[in-house]
Amino acid sequence: MKGWEVVAQHNFGESGFGVIANATIVDADVGYDNFSLAQQFVLTGLSDSANLIAFYDKNGISVRVAYNWRDDFLAGTGQNNVGAGPPTHVAAYQQVDMSASYWFTDNMQVYVDMLNVTDETTHVYGRHPLQTLFAGQAGPRYNIGFRYKL
Repeated sequence: MKGWEVVAQHNFGESGFGVIANATIVDADVGYDNFSLAQQFVLTGLSDSANLIAFYDKNGISVRVAYNWRDDFLAGTGQNNVGAGPPTHVAAYQQVDMSASYWFTDNMQVYVDMLNVTDETTHVYGRHPLQTLFAGQAGPRYNIGFRYKL
């Protein structure tokens, strides 16, 4: 197995604005043959992924918008309702997350986190993407809070 990862961050001077980008590319010589009924050696959970974050962080104000993506991957072999052997794949997934916070003083902060604001769906399938085993749409999640540190 081989792969590479690239991470880059750039701040636009002293403006407080910046971007962060990272990508992980995985290249494994061990693949899964969906058309074979024989037992196979597999490495589960391997896939390419990427994130792109735009941010502002200055004067106690912090705002982030993140785009996250992960390619299809083999989650395992053996489906609970079928028995050992058949594969379980997770389809490519992307979502956008946002967060913002403000420090009123050195000790008090208010924040909001917004996860999966684009309301993406999770798709788990068997040998072919049309063989859906599970589809879920958890919806966006919002957290609002207050922090105090001593």
